Amino acid sequence: MRQDSDGIIEAGGEIVHLNYQCAEERIAANGKWVWELGGVSKSEYSVVTTEAYDALRGYLSELSNADIKMLEDVIAFNTENRGTEEALFQLDK
Repeated sequence: MRQDSDGIIEAGGEIVHLNYQCAEERIAANGKWVWELGGVSKSEYSVVTTEAYDALRGYLSELSNADIKMLEDVIAFNTENRGTEEALFQLDK
């Protein structure tokens, strides 16, 4: 592991040490993965949604051929245009 992390650091990456429960502790009695285990500060769901939001925000901010520059713009567009395309994709059923 040390060699791997050295390579990441040498390439300009950053190692962030986290204290997450192991996989066995994240599987509930029903066999399903518990995304919210550990509360908001240690939730994998929080990490995934934050990274997705940041990635989308970065992508949208670089678009040169659209007025949409933030995820909030996407939500506003969808709200303003509700009902205009659902029928094409049978989303209203």
